[in-house]
Order: sequence, then C-alpha cells, then structure tokens
Amino acid sequence: MVGFAGELDQAAITKLIVTIFSIFMKKTLLLFLFLFYNNATSAEISLQLDKGWIMKSGDNQEWSSPDLDDSNWQTIQVGVPWEDAGYIEYDGFAWYRLKFIIPADWQQLDENDFLSLEMGAIDDADVTYFNGKEIGATGSLPPDYQSAYYTLRFYRIPRSIIQWGETNVLAVRVYDGYGDGGLCQGPFILRQPQFNDLISMKKSMVLGYEPEKIIIPLTRQADFETFWQQRKEDLLQDDVCPPRISFAPYNKITSTKEYRVYAFAGHAVWHEQEKVKDEGMARMLGIEKIE
Repeated sequence: MVGFAGELDQAAITKLIVTIFSIFMKKTLLLFLFLFYNNATSAEISLQLDKGWIMKSGDNQEWSSPDLDDSNWQTIQVGVPWEDAGYIEYDGFAWYRLKFIIPADWQQLDENDFLSLEMGAIDDADVTYFNGKEIGATGSLPPDYQSAYYTLRFYRIPRSIIQWGETNVLAVRVYDGYGDGGLCQGPFILRQPQFNDLISMKKSMVLGYEPEKIIIPLTRQADFETFWQQRKEDLLQDDVCPPRISFAPYNKITSTKEYRVYAFAGHAVWHEQEKVKDEGMARMLGIEKIE
C-alpha cells in the first residue's frame, strides 16, 4: 500500500513538473515574440539624419536657438572629420545644425515620452540641443576639457519639445582638442524607441530627469594622493609612481572606483566616481598604516 502511494505521489509530482514547465515555455515563447515584434516594428520607424547639415566654426550659445538666421553657414558632410570637409587642421569650437521634419503621424505611434537619437561618435566633446533645449552631452568642454571621441552618442528627445509635422532644429556644439574633429562617424538616426532603450535607459539625464542608478563596477584605478614624506625619494627612485604625485608628512592612499550604466549598444548613460581607502595598494608599496 505504501509502495503504491509512493508511486502515485511520484507520478503526480512528475505531471506537475511537466505542467509547470509547459506553462513556463509558453510564456517564454510569448515574451520572445513580443520582444521580437517590438524590435522589428520600432526599427522600421526611423529617419536618417546624415544629409543637410551646416556648420560654423567658433562658439556662441545663441547658435542653439531654432530661430537663428543660419543662412550664411556652410554645408558640411557628416560621418567624416571636419578636416576632410575643408576645415584643415582646425581645433577648437564649432557648431553643427540640421533642420528636418518629424512626421505628424509619429505622434500616434508610441506611448513612450521620447524619441531616440543616435549621433555616432563626435570628436572630441559635445553638447546637443533640440529646438533650443539641451538633450545630452558627452565628454567635457573647456575649461574642464575631457575627450570622448570614442563614445557613441545616444540621446533622448522628449515628445514635449517636438514640433510634429513641422520644422525641428538639431544643434550640436562641438569642441575638438587636437587631431580630427566633428561629427566624424555615424550612424545619425532618429527613431521610435526600441526595446533596449526602454530597458537600459529608463530616464534621461537632462530636462529634469535622472537615470536609474543600476550600479555596475567598471574600473578601480589607484590614485596616490599623499604618502609619508620619508618615502618620497624611494618611491620616485624605484619608479613605483610618477613624479606628479604630491606628498605630505602623513599617509593617505585612496583609489578611485568608477561605476557606469550601459545601454545594450555599449553607451554609458550614467556614471559616477568615488574615492575609497586602498589598503591593498598600501601594502604593495610597503606602507603599513592607513589613516
């Protein structure tokens, strides 16, 4: 009797497992079809923005205005450095502008509150405006210049600032520190949000929004701030650290941990840094005490 009950229980358990697995597979298939359909349909709704650009060297914040008279600006090809478009060996500030119409029927296509803008790689740093409103920035302009020429730009355009069926103006303030400069690599595309935009970029960093801080440790780079004064000559002589290090009569070794949030396409949409005491680095340098 016990053996029969045990066999019955085992059969019931097996049937339950098969049922659960079947339900799981059906829901997984439905989810996959939904994601595939979402990506497929979103990808079809896009505008290529690689034609019709104009440019002017120099810097003036008023050049972000959609009402600016830019009739005397020069046409320029994007997707190549501005050196290849006639601005030989030019380093410094310049602005790009593009006027285009977003179809009015796009307004009814999606419930999301933004459109996605891909701007490729910009050499070296940029601040990008749409109808006079800042929608994103990558790198840092002078006086705290920091190049980000290798970073692909992915920005969001809030629906609230879009002129549906009318002329919109995209303006890009660019700073090039040296070498090639400008909107040097595509793609340049405006499109309805795709699924990866919704997952990885829930909120923008501009126009009053803050990104979701899904913290992912990226790098940890030692930053030797100060060491014991008596260690100065030994450290420099042994080439343990570069001469730019400052020293003081106390020891304080920190390292910088950097965190970034990435979209699926590889663009960092948020990052921050923090300094932490680095006992491992201290031990490596022969310093026992950490304040």
